[in-house]
Amino acid sequence: MKWKRLPIVAFDTETTGLEPFGGDRVIEFAAVVLHLDDEGRVGERVDHSFLINPERQIPRKVTEITGISEGDVT
Repeated sequence: MKWKRLPIVAFDTETTGLEPFGGDRVIEFAAVVLHLDDEGRVGERVDHSFLINPERQIPRKVTEITGISEGDVT
């Protein structure tokens, strides 16, 4: 199988902060699936995004950075 026929998947997460052992949690998981054409250019793109309730407050600074508020995840 040619590698150009394989999908490329990129993942990203957003969190309530940078301290997982301090109680910070994931609030969004996103993935982008790219399919290349025969010349190696992106022929198709499929976006996936899932918001997750962290069951804790989302700090105001995180909302400013990500655009995700508590109302979005409840």
